Amino acid sequence: MFSIKGYFVLAMDKYRSFIQLQIRLSLHSGFFSSITKNYSCMKKLFAAFDSFYGGKVYEPSLQSQSSPVTITSFSQPHVLQSKMKEEKMSHGGTVKANLSPVRLEMSQGGVIMYFCPMKDLRILEVIAEGDGDNIPAQAIIEGLNVPADYKSGFYELENVELTSNGTIQVKATERTNWKFIASVLEK
Repeated sequence: MFSIKGYFVLAMDKYRSFIQLQIRLSLHSGFFSSITKNYSCMKKLFAAFDSFYGGKVYEPSLQSQSSPVTITSFSQPHVLQSKMKEEKMSHGGTVKANLSPVRLEMSQGGVIMYFCPMKDLRILEVIAEGDGDNIPAQAIIEGLNVPADYKSGFYELENVELTSNGTIQVKATERTNWKFIASVLEK
């Protein structure tokens, strides 16, 4: 039985043998084109083995990492839209506001924000009045990040810029802050 280290050494030896064979066969141009596909596959395989055996070394950063926040089709922007209507906002309006609570879900794919639990939209400052038309149904977010050590749960999103022109835009400002309310299991 081979150890993991023995397996990687064997695989790397096989890779080197393959490269030597490819060099020898490169003189036969018809055969070389069929080998090229296998060669690129082996390069990827070698890169994977290299990272496990003697390649890149993991060095944790001393600075805290942050993760970008996204929304999906399941984030329920209609809840945000209805709260904006309750606050008498209209198309073209821009405000600074607090949104509470929003749900953050940490996953392998990143951090996803949901508006479904939102009970309150508190306007802090009116930047531009709206034109009276309807608020769009779709939403996007820009520049929102959370520290990597945050956990899934309910948060108050403080000091964001909220605009409704074409889409609802939730933008981070220099004073944007995430205030933890409760974990998903506590709610």
